[in-house]
Amino acid sequence: MYVYLSNSEPATIDELHAALDLEKLTLYPVLNTLIAADLVTQSEGRYSCQNHSISEITS
Repeated sequence: MYVYLSNSEPATIDELHAALDLEKLTLYPVLNTLIAADLVTQSEGRYSCQNHSISEITS
């Protein structure tokens, strides 16, 4: 999901559901985890990737 968001425009939960073929009940907890880790933001119902370098994410 993070890779998808990092390579796309901000997406709604419905767009993520369609693009990733994952149930919405699966998407929400993962998105919440990514938001808590400051990797993804939510604004006006759209999720987008924060701008982090790969070394920041893996360290």
